[in-house]
Amino acid sequence: METAEHIEKLEGIPYMIPILEITTPVDKKELHGFIDTIIDEAINTLIFLSVNSVHILFEEAQNLDLLSNLLDSVNRMKVIAIGTKTQQVLREQGIVYVTIPDRHTTDGVIECLGEDLTNSIIGIPRSSKADNELVAFLTEKGAKVHEVIAYISKAPEDTSKVKPFIDDLKAGKIDAVTFTSASTAINLITLTEKLGLVDELRKSLDQVLVAAIGPKTEGTLTDLGFRVDVVPKIYSIEAMISALALEIKR
Repeated sequence: METAEHIEKLEGIPYMIPILEITTPVDKKELHGFIDTIIDEAINTLIFLSVNSVHILFEEAQNLDLLSNLLDSVNRMKVIAIGTKTQQVLREQGIVYVTIPDRHTTDGVIECLGEDLTNSIIGIPRSSKADNELVAFLTEKGAKVHEVIAYISKAPEDTSKVKPFIDDLKAGKIDAVTFTSASTAINLITLTEKLGLVDELRKSLDQVLVAAIGPKTEGTLTDLGFRVDVVPKIYSIEAMISALALEIKR
């Protein structure tokens, strides 16, 4: 996992607790139609918001025996990826030219595309939890947007690791907690609510440093009543872990 890799690079010890469960949609008709749209080159720009969207789109194309067709078409399009890890996974799939916004936000994507999007036809494979901010903004700028739910993101059914996590927080065995998306914050609350441990979670998080990957995640945590100590200037996992390491050393 990317977060663990960056923690280990800085000689930290990762403590992992599963907060997100990723599955493909039960009905894949729309996802298959989206793949056909790409292959037919009925769009001219693709935006990948996460590693998961890359993996699932290309795996489904492989299952349909359309992977080579997909690769050929995508390599003739403008491709934008949020984050270096997403870019890396795309290149591993065989996508040659991938642009990364300087800012991993809606504004950063817009800067890559330009202000006038009148002739842009943009495809976005996304999570079931993604908000509509980017699509609304692109549409307002004149783009035609094809989006599809590539994967379902939800809180896992298994809650067995939640109480040991809170117990370790209370015992001082954890120095910091990181949140890589708004969904991780919401799902943690969902899991602790199932166990009646929300108050214990709040008290326990007050004892450690809390890091959020960006302002949207920070806002969600704040709305949920949590303090946030670290938000990196660049909204990436690597930048968040580096900023957290500096804060710990103070």
